[in-house]
Formats: sequence, C-alpha cells, structure tokens
Amino acid sequence: MAISSSHFDKQGKAKNPYRSELEARQAAAATFAINGVDLDSYKCPECHAWHNGRRFADS
Repeated sequence: MAISSSHFDKQGKAKNPYRSELEARQAAAATFAINGVDLDSYKCPECHAWHNGRRFADS
C-alpha cells in the first residue's frame, strides 16, 4: 500500500531531507538539469526539514 504525504514518496519511502530552502532548491535545479524532472521545494510539516516533490501529479 502506498503512503501519500509531504514526508513520504508514493512507495512509502521518506523523501530526502535538506537543511535549508536553498539546499533543497539547488538539488531541485540539479535534478531538472540532469533528468528534466521539475520539482518543488517545501518545508515538511512532519520533520521540519525541506523536501522536494513533483510539481504536477502524474495522471
């Protein structure tokens, strides 16, 4: 069963934590440059670290 929240991905694995918004945004920019995946950075309400997630949900 998949878990859906701001802290876990669709497979239930915890998302990578970043110490700051800048660090998360830099990782998101690198992911876009390398893989073409557009990610959004946000502060997690569960662990209070920063995470990246897809901007648009897959259909």
